[in-house]
Amino acid sequence: MVSSQKFSFFTLIVRNLANRPYRNIATVFAFALIAATLFSSLYLVHGAQQSLDAGISRMGADILVVPVEYAAAGQEVILIGQPNSFFFEDTGFEKISRIPGVAKASPQIYIATLFASCCAAPVQMIAIDQNNDFTVSTWLKKNPGVKMGKDDMIIGSAIIQDTGNDLMFYGHTFHVVGILARTGTGIDNSVFVRFEDAYVMADESALKAVKKLTIPPGMVSAVLVKVDPGATPADVASRSKNRSRQPGQ
Repeated sequence: MVSSQKFSFFTLIVRNLANRPYRNIATVFAFALIAATLFSSLYLVHGAQQSLDAGISRMGADILVVPVEYAAAGQEVILIGQPNSFFFEDTGFEKISRIPGVAKASPQIYIATLFASCCAAPVQMIAIDQNNDFTVSTWLKKNPGVKMGKDDMIIGSAIIQDTGNDLMFYGHTFHVVGILARTGTGIDNSVFVRFEDAYVMADESALKAVKKLTIPPGMVSAVLVKVDPGATPADVASRSKNRSRQPGQ
């Protein structure tokens, strides 16, 4: 009587591995490399998202609204202060401010600057609407002795300049009245001015600057949003996307 060995799935795997050791080792290594790459990518994406959220939060906002085609550029401004310029119609700001759940909306204009004496590379200029701003205005409230008037500028902590000195951008001179605390984000490499002064700078640039600056009237680059206590940023962001897809509203 011939005895048969009991089939074992584990035994089959061991035999296959033993028959083709080099191929199997290469396969295991390839899968391990793929898994490590995927894990690293997810980790980096998660870290970038956390940094972006922290940067937006440091600006006093819950949501940053930019045109979908400029989403990456908007993230670069917040994350690393990478100079960018892009625009969409100011009516977008009006639409966003009327979305249910929006407590405050603050439009901003992003201006990629030329080289200045303060910095080894171009810096990001952010023009704010003082009537709706809650980014720089929050800092000003904590520093009541500082006022932001005509041609005044507030700079990030990485900009090498002292309060009371001047900086020139596009041939226009700004007076530094304040320095923001370090945030660890792109805000540290940015400078803040008023809408009015940014428009004057653009108008003068044709005569005073090496390169003419154009800021289309009635256009902004981004809208910072604070949500109501009873709303969630995710819900408001979803409504904002839906509203942007509905022309004429």
